[in-house]
Amino acid sequence: MAGPAGGRPLKIETIRLTPPPGWRRDPPRRWLSQPYPWREAAWWVAKTLFGPSGGHAGLAPWLDQSVRTEAITTRLAVGFVGDIMPFGAREFVAGDDVKAFFAGADLLVGNFEGTVIDGRPPSRFMGQAHTRATIDLLAELFPPGRTLLTCANNHAGEYGWDLSVESQQMLEARGFRVVGRADEPAALIDGCVLIAVGTDWTNRRCGYAARLEVLERLAAVDASFRIACPHWGYELEAYPRPPQIAYAGRLLRQWDAIVGHHSHWPQPVTLYHTTGGPRLVAYSLGNFTFGVNFSKHLRGTILRLELGPGADGRWAVGRVAWRATRIRLVGRRYGVVETLPQGLTSPGSPLTGTSHFRATATVNIANR
Repeated sequence: MAGPAGGRPLKIETIRLTPPPGWRRDPPRRWLSQPYPWREAAWWVAKTLFGPSGGHAGLAPWLDQSVRTEAITTRLAVGFVGDIMPFGAREFVAGDDVKAFFAGADLLVGNFEGTVIDGRPPSRFMGQAHTRATIDLLAELFPPGRTLLTCANNHAGEYGWDLSVESQQMLEARGFRVVGRADEPAALIDGCVLIAVGTDWTNRRCGYAARLEVLERLAAVDASFRIACPHWGYELEAYPRPPQIAYAGRLLRQWDAIVGHHSHWPQPVTLYHTTGGPRLVAYSLGNFTFGVNFSKHLRGTILRLELGPGADGRWAVGRVAWRATRIRLVGRRYGVVETLPQGLTSPGSPLTGTSHFRATATVNIANR
């Protein structure tokens, strides 16, 4: 289906907020830095060694791979990819199946993890340094002027303010739109759809990454439809924990949909029936790219939502489609992102995979 925008440029307005005092200050210069309390850090090491945790399965059931939630007139089709991680020394391409999935969409949104650095990056523990090869891949995947990159995540502060600014400038010089700084945490698309980001974690404490709490302030922005993109939860877990599910319910009092990230492994795309109508939550889309031959990080989900007004004028999600993806590394030099056969397995299963199924959950959330 051709996108409703018909090829015309999208109007993407950056939403600006007053940041906290001293927000541009560089984080402490520590080589070893990670976001979790030490008990969680030890659990992260175990999951890294032995694979994603399957705990809390069934609390957020997977939605079918192609459903229509409400009858709407589609005004905007938005695609989402998960964590865009550095390639290392590899040459990466996106498969034709991935490109076809987003064909006709009006906007692509992706979580850009790390910093684009020309030359040799400073040494940082788990530092995520991109080269311009990442920019080239994204430009070939989808038109940069229609691509919104979110940069509020745990890797945002690793290389300091100056390199962070240079990275954003390099992305914007190629035409990409970038949000996620404390002073620029959201974008308004065609005056109708608000997309806002905030992170619960930072590996190195910094004030220039928009924090999760900013979503409360941004919910007051006038928009027909609001999508929150939180960087939340825990890494290498196939399902969200109960406190995260409860927090999603609170967010849905103000937000119409949630598309999150951080787990580096795909978590459920699910649908909650609320008193305000069906609300979609994609807890985490896993990894879109990753350059190390490490099986625990080579799975993801791509998502596409059609948005627009229903018969009563209220904007809602119409058709929802998602596909499981894998990162296939070829030798030591090449990598490709490709979809898995539709209906093969649910990407949430950490070991063998289970057939995905149509399911919804019910949350008692009052109308906004």
